[in-house]
Amino acid sequence: MLCSRCNKNVAVIFVTKVEGNKQTNEGLCLSCAKSIGIAPIEQFVCQMGMDDNDINAINEELNTMMGDLENG
Repeated sequence: MLCSRCNKNVAVIFVTKVEGNKQTNEGLCLSCAKSIGIAPIEQFVCQMGMDDNDINAINEELNTMMGDLENG
């Protein structure tokens, strides 16, 4: 599943939003999850000493792995 925000990276964080009686599920990549301020991701990135380059590298690796799984 691709990220529902950027539509280019593999979704690894899944969020369920409830607005009134409507429930929607959303999958986000690490970059988008961090950019919208999902607290556990912010904490993880901070604790690991990661920067945006590290996150982009993880996204690229996940995209490659998922592509390999789909093609193999």
